Amino acid sequence: MDDTLQQLMQMSDSHHKSTEATLRRMEMQLGQILQKLDDFRGNMEVTHREECQDIITRSDKVLDERKIERKGERLSEKEKDVKEEEEKEERKSEVERKEKGENVEEERKETEEVEREKKKIEKNLL
Repeated sequence: MDDTLQQLMQMSDSHHKSTEATLRRMEMQLGQILQKLDDFRGNMEVTHREECQDIITRSDKVLDERKIERKGERLSEKEKDVKEEEEKEERKSEVERKEKGENVEEERKETEEVEREKKKIEKNLL
């Protein structure tokens, strides 16, 4: 019985030591990870567009970024022209609506005046 108890104590002790060693290793690894994370945060730099010169496609064709930018500028100029044209059309239709609205307003006022005159005439006749 003493031998069994002795073996149990030894197994328990070895298991405890093994667990402590594993825990220490994990603490060290966690510390290293945290340090790398801090270094990563501290070394973040903004990449500048000037540093990127060329783009290589799958077919090994090299595209110059400046050409791509010029094409983008041309497209944006076309978009601006389209927007300006749409704005002109919108202003034109707005002016037409206002003119129609003024005509409708004038006709309504004339109709009201005619109605008033009719009522006056009817009152005078009675």
